[in-house]
Amino acid sequence: MTYTPIKTLSIFAVMALAFIPFTASAASSRISCELTVTTSFDDASFKKKGKVLVQKGDEVTIAWEGKNATNAIDRDKDEVHLKDSITVTPNEDETYSFQFTDDRRKADCSVELVVVEASIDEDTLQTGEAKPTISGEAIGAKSVRLLITDENRKTAFKSRNIRTKDGDWMTRVTKSLKDGSYDVTLFGDKRANINIIATSTLVIGDGPTSASNSSTKKGGMLAISPIALLAGGSAAPGASVPVAYIKVANPGKDAASIDGFTLKQNGSASTNAILSFSTNDDKSGSRFTTSGAGLFKNGHTFVGLPATIPPGQFRIFTIKANLNSTSGISAEQTLMLDVASVKSGAALGGSFPIKGVTWTLTN
Repeated sequence: MTYTPIKTLSIFAVMALAFIPFTASAASSRISCELTVTTSFDDASFKKKGKVLVQKGDEVTIAWEGKNATNAIDRDKDEVHLKDSITVTPNEDETYSFQFTDDRRKADCSVELVVVEASIDEDTLQTGEAKPTISGEAIGAKSVRLLITDENRKTAFKSRNIRTKDGDWMTRVTKSLKDGSYDVTLFGDKRANINIIATSTLVIGDGPTSASNSSTKKGGMLAISPIALLAGGSAAPGASVPVAYIKVANPGKDAASIDGFTLKQNGSASTNAILSFSTNDDKSGSRFTTSGAGLFKNGHTFVGLPATIPPGQFRIFTIKANLNSTSGISAEQTLMLDVASVKSGAALGGSFPIKGVTWTLTN
């Protein structure tokens, strides 16, 4: 009789061992889906449902992947690949959904794109005040938050929620900032998977000039936009690599002038790897070289090319970085040069920063 419980336990143990692999197998074959959304500011991945804030007119890439499924359809019930992506430019709120199925099961995932029109007033971003008042626009957002970080990416100021009024917002920096350049990031709904809606550069005291009315010739209007023709890659010492192609259009009735561009290095390579910059204008053939000691200050540099654009016309500017012959010291590190702002006396339209390509330095 003393052996009967042991036999009984043995039977239960065998049954349990037999059941474990079956459970694991069932879990591993469960249908699932994942979305990855990329905006000009950030990217995020999530399962089931997500929410992303999008600057109006910005390109957004939505990538999806369904696992253990045999079929997939989009929100219009059209068949799609199990793994693929699309690029959209929403001008109003939209939801993109996908469903993955097999013979018996299904999995759904979706992303809501919430369109906002957000900006930071450039004339509040260059000041001699240690505690500046910064303002801007955020149409489509009930409240915003402002983050200011220094050249070491440490937080210098972080606001509380700022309520918008008729699409406008304003806040005073309550902490004294030292002279120098700072990154400014504007956030919307903190519950969104991506909630960055605008970025810019704040200059306290003397420093690189941001996109302000400081050009030698005032007036007019200019529309600034990137031309996405660059892919980046590897760059050897002494090479000349394109940083950005910028389209500057004059939609107004009067001629408008431009002085140049402020660039910011966001990569890991030292700015000493860059010897100079060269800029040219496709229409007039103008060329300009920026070089010399102290080319960068606080990660920023001003690249000049004075030009006047007649009404109804546009120019395409090419900006190239000319590397030092010793840039191989920074091998395997990256140059990520963004166009932070444009120096002009004209009223400017466009979203900054304009993201540059990534170059990996080699020996």
